[in-house]
Amino acid sequence: MKNDFIRFGLIVAIIFIFAIFVYPTPIRYETINIGNGNTALAKINRITGKTMVFIPTDGGGWEEFEK
Repeated sequence: MKNDFIRFGLIVAIIFIFAIFVYPTPIRYETINIGNGNTALAKINRITGKTMVFIPTDGGGWEEFEK
């Protein structure tokens, strides 16, 4: 009985830790409108709010987005 309770508690704790730290990654990806019907991929850090936009050119890549 006591072992079952401990096992159940560990399983609940593992699920809780997974739900808090792994499942909702700190980065959220969104598509933003950049004008003239063009869109760009943006990644937003959920914790800091830092936003970066992907520029698909030769010298491009992820660049910080200033509001």
